[in-house]
Amino acid sequence: EDTMNTQPTTPKWQARWHRKTVLRSAAVALVALLVSAACSSGVSVSVDSTQPAETVEETADVHVTLTIDPSIVAADLSLPGLTEGEVRPVAGTADEDGEVAKFIENELWVTTDDETVLASYIERFNGTVIAQIDADEVGIDGVVSQYLLRVELPETAGEGELNADLSRLGVIGSGDFSISSESGRSLILAAAAASSLEAPVGINWVGESDSLDDRILNEAPVGSAGSGHPGVSYDPNVFNWPAFDGGPNRQLDIGVAEAWRALDASGKNGPVTLAILDQGFEPNQDWPDGLISSSVIPFTDALGSPAGSSCGSDACRWHGTNTVSAAMALSGNGYGAAGPAGPVARPMVVYTSPDFFFANMAVLRARASGAQIASMSFGTVVPWYVAWSVLPFENTTKALASNGMLMFASAGNSGVSVDKLKCFVRCWEKAWVTPCENDGVICVGGTQYQTDRRSQGSNYGPEDVNIYAPYSLWVGPDPLHTQNEARLVDGTSFSAPFVAGVAALVWAANPSLRGAEVKQILYDTASPSADPDVNRFVNAQEAVKVALGNIAPEVTLLSPSDGRVVELHQPVRLQVNVRDFEDGGPSCCVVVWQDSNGNALGTGVDVEVVFDTPGEVQLSATATDTTGLSTSVTTTIQVRNTAPRMTIVNPRQGTEVFQGVPFDVQGTSFDVNVGGPLDCGFLVWTTDVNSDLTVFGCETSLTLMTLGPRQLTLTGQDFDGAFGTTTIDIVVVEAPENLPPAVTIAEPIVGASLANQLTTLQGSAVDPEGDTDLTYEWVLTWPYDLETGTGEGTEVIGNSAEFVWDPADQLEPFQSGDDASMVLLLELKVTDSAGNVGVDSVQLSLIQIG
Repeated sequence: EDTMNTQPTTPKWQARWHRKTVLRSAAVALVALLVSAACSSGVSVSVDSTQPAETVEETADVHVTLTIDPSIVAADLSLPGLTEGEVRPVAGTADEDGEVAKFIENELWVTTDDETVLASYIERFNGTVIAQIDADEVGIDGVVSQYLLRVELPETAGEGELNADLSRLGVIGSGDFSISSESGRSLILAAAAASSLEAPVGINWVGESDSLDDRILNEAPVGSAGSGHPGVSYDPNVFNWPAFDGGPNRQLDIGVAEAWRALDASGKNGPVTLAILDQGFEPNQDWPDGLISSSVIPFTDALGSPAGSSCGSDACRWHGTNTVSAAMALSGNGYGAAGPAGPVARPMVVYTSPDFFFANMAVLRARASGAQIASMSFGTVVPWYVAWSVLPFENTTKALASNGMLMFASAGNSGVSVDKLKCFVRCWEKAWVTPCENDGVICVGGTQYQTDRRSQGSNYGPEDVNIYAPYSLWVGPDPLHTQNEARLVDGTSFSAPFVAGVAALVWAANPSLRGAEVKQILYDTASPSADPDVNRFVNAQEAVKVALGNIAPEVTLLSPSDGRVVELHQPVRLQVNVRDFEDGGPSCCVVVWQDSNGNALGTGVDVEVVFDTPGEVQLSATATDTTGLSTSVTTTIQVRNTAPRMTIVNPRQGTEVFQGVPFDVQGTSFDVNVGGPLDCGFLVWTTDVNSDLTVFGCETSLTLMTLGPRQLTLTGQDFDGAFGTTTIDIVVVEAPENLPPAVTIAEPIVGASLANQLTTLQGSAVDPEGDTDLTYEWVLTWPYDLETGTGEGTEVIGNSAEFVWDPADQLEPFQSGDDASMVLLLELKVTDSAGNVGVDSVQLSLIQIG
């Protein structure tokens, strides 16, 4: 009878099957090794090493029958050979429920550093070493040399010898099992007999893949959830994916994208070397830089080689490409999908065979090549009566974990408990799911796409499935899916590399952590689930937060940019954006601005400052969070005193003035630093002739006594010492006998602004000869160009010394009500009876706000 029990009658290994079992061994060395390998895999042994092996009391109760049934494994099932032209035949054993575990039917896995012991096994089984792992070359404490032997076995005795050997190994239980071939049966019998001798002997089991701020990071533009996920739609923004989202609208407590933001804020970006052990790797632009690749399989390239025919379907031919995507696809590149470790990973891929000797070799290769983390998306279910044969593989994973490596494995996709018990009088665990249940391996189960509940397809188990992650994840292109499209795929094959990717984030957050500490952080920060089958599910955001400790605020300078020129006496906005991982947005922190001399400039993320001294100024903004951690940004600006802008309104360029006759000069100024005109007392009129007089003022008169051309210059000085000048050319000519009238505009004054209302124009003229027969003409030019002295439109608007003018009669903006701003020139021309013309002018401005 099969039962479920969260409190099994025995802990792992023998404890998986019975309590207080004595593991018999003919050699003390074997006993010591088995005790070591059993610690966390659950082997519970009690051995008196002072007692001779042959007198150890046998307490195990075991009864196993094996029946040949060729139908449980395809007759021609095999793996590619290790030399060209050969094949490696696959057999299988099935339990009463029909669950089949496959193995190479003519290979034994021997673990020993003693060449004499190895030689005895080779002779005993007529064996040939076809692959080996040299402990000295590996150089990792606890790893023993391992040899894969191709053996030629005679037909052995029956179940009686098997049960005796299992009893000596401490196995308990009873059951009927099927074997696909006589060769497979002989191998199991031989392995059980050999494991009672000088060294652990394993069976080479064959596994199967388990595949079934602005917060905007966009991946592939389109995605397909497939028919298995009704109602699930694709969003290119990773921040909206359930496994990645964060902030107030997060769907799950995972928050990968928020973890990225925290790492970015702290300046931590790895790299962390993350290895994927699999088949079918084809790199694409979604893989991080720095790829390390290798193959442990002869005649097989690490890259570009699809999985072998043993994977079962075309869907798994490029399984490795998809597991890489689940672990570390690059984020925010508009291509494919995204994996947790994308921003921090140095990718490593190791092409391995489905059989576990080479999986064992692959994980050792990964560690020797610098991998800190390894993900294994494959596994097999080894029946209880041969579970001892997994010890060589477990010895490796235990040793690697002790040396600081993190290993993750998928729990499987059968929807059953890996801790399931079989009971008849006593209870024992039905099977060893390897590598999921290996010592040193973190076993990962899968949750539904948008909830923390276990996916129906995921295996589970309160004792041995250590942590959960999404069962359904978006992955990118592979050689069978070449379009830039994200696909939602299912399986703990993807859950395991996902958690491995989160572990890489944690290690990037704090590179000084040991592997065991990263593992503990993953466990301690994992979120609880209302589903009793889910003991914990990964929380990337909290794990990274713990690894980082409190993070200083992130401060981004918005204004002014480095090197920017700002105007003296003019307001300048100082702006930063502040965020704190723990405390949130701008309100998280106190921001203080100061200059390089320590002068306080203001407090806040947006401050307005006026600088009163020209020159280079270094500014700093320091943000301090609620715990007292601070971050500063600096920028250097140039405070400029811009020279005043000067304009000569009268006389015009090329004007002829009369020798010895006063003429009016009129000028304007604008100081951008104060936003208005200079004081008229700081305007100076000069010419290029030294004998000419110098006069001061905005409006005054000037008399030139010598004939000839002149450069007339208007100079203005601001309060901070900057000079502005402008120059026109005039000519001094002899005065006629009859001089033109002297004209003065009284209203409007120079620089006046026109509004949409009636305006009084008032002027006067005096003829030097006393002529009173004067003709008045008001002329408007618009818009007036100060540089060229021209305008687009000119019109006479009045013919008397004084009259009321409606600007809307000539100026279209006043008619339409549109926004407008322009300069106007208003002239009063007065002609005497002899035809001599005198002129005065004023510069005006039009400001119309619609």
